[in-house]
Amino acid sequence: MRKIIFILLCSYSMFSCSSAGVSKTNTSRLVGTWDWVSSCGGFTGGCWYPSAQDVESVEFKTDWTYIKKVNDSIVLESKYIVDESRINGADVIYTIEFENRIKMPFRVIKDTLSIQGGDFWKNYKKKQ
Repeated sequence: MRKIIFILLCSYSMFSCSSAGVSKTNTSRLVGTWDWVSSCGGFTGGCWYPSAQDVESVEFKTDWTYIKKVNDSIVLESKYIVDESRINGADVIYTIEFENRIKMPFRVIKDTLSIQGGDFWKNYKKKQ
């Protein structure tokens, strides 16, 4: 009986905790700085693009820090985890979760990172 209780407690403790820096997914392709190149979707299904006055980038660091900049000013800095994935047609959609518990689906196809924001996708190209 003690063994069963011990096994149950161990199992519960292994699967009930999560913290920034723990990922179920290989995130090596995600690490780096990504520049915004377009946003597409929404009600009209159209696309819009950065301009000289509207520049955005996101950075994923190896220490599990996410930094979003708009016009070179940091607008968000947070620890993150890549929490889960699912198949959507030919794409693998991952979920990134931030310290404030906000979750955002994303995908990486070739050299493009797409992050879902409501009913549209923001597309980024990796800085070389």
